[in-house]
Amino acid sequence: MHRLAFLPLLSCCLLKAQAAPGHPVRGEIVYQDGKPAGELAVELNSQGRRIDKAFTMQDGRFEFRDVPPGHYELLITTAHGEPVRREFVSIRDDGAPVVVRLDKREESKPLSGAVSLRRLMGRVPDKARKEFERSQRAAEKGAIHTSIEHLRKAIAIHPDYIEAHNNLGVRYMRLGNFADAAEEFRKAAELDPGAFAYANLALALVARKNFADAEWAARRALDASPSDLRASYALGLVAAGKNECTPEAVQRLKRAAGRYPRAFLAAARLLICGARSTTRLPNCAAISICRRRNTGRRSNRG
Repeated sequence: MHRLAFLPLLSCCLLKAQAAPGHPVRGEIVYQDGKPAGELAVELNSQGRRIDKAFTMQDGRFEFRDVPPGHYELLITTAHGEPVRREFVSIRDDGAPVVVRLDKREESKPLSGAVSLRRLMGRVPDKARKEFERSQRAAEKGAIHTSIEHLRKAIAIHPDYIEAHNNLGVRYMRLGNFADAAEEFRKAAELDPGAFAYANLALALVARKNFADAEWAARRALDASPSDLRASYALGLVAAGKNECTPEAVQRLKRAAGRYPRAFLAAARLLICGARSTTRLPNCAAISICRRRNTGRRSNRG
């Protein structure tokens, strides 16, 4: 099984599903014109593991069984298995439905724009897969350098190994080697130009303070998935790095803060910056965000 690593250094990780009782989750997929998108497959994944799979009815509705609250990846495919949309969703404990709006063009082309991600994964040689699995076990033990060696071997066997490029980038991020991390994420994006790879690339470029290229990568991610929180987070960090105190940047950070707590601090800084140049962004708003951030930190410690 392939497990994609995420970015702990910049808080860009999918939060593990909370150990809470599960409950049914209903949702619907519709096109922008409001018409239902029937006969699609919908997968709910968490850290590379499938949680549940459902199919949309003619009215576009679907339902998952026994899902704990948390953050998940939602993968929508055609009846033939071709990816249509991949995005991140939050499942709440209040029974709120999941609603996805598709562009009509999305159903007629693969998610990667050229070659299906599943097809690429299906071509991975067994030797490369084994090296990938060894890298995972090494990483779980904290042996980052050993994990990197196994990933390099996997890529040497299969240069188009998307997951290996991504995870190698994450390992480099943990070591503070942002240049090599960005290069690996760039290769992953070339192989599968979707929101996931471009958002990772954007965060690596932010770490390098290459804000121009980071903004480009983040916007590419948002083009692929407008609701991608990591890309919004990256754009907010770009604005913070460039001292662009705009309401748009603050809103992006506030929207991402539910998953990435560090976004609260960046948003507060932008609000304070904006308060110095305009009366439309008062200091009290920044203080409010800081309080929310501190309260969340105290609750996490408890």
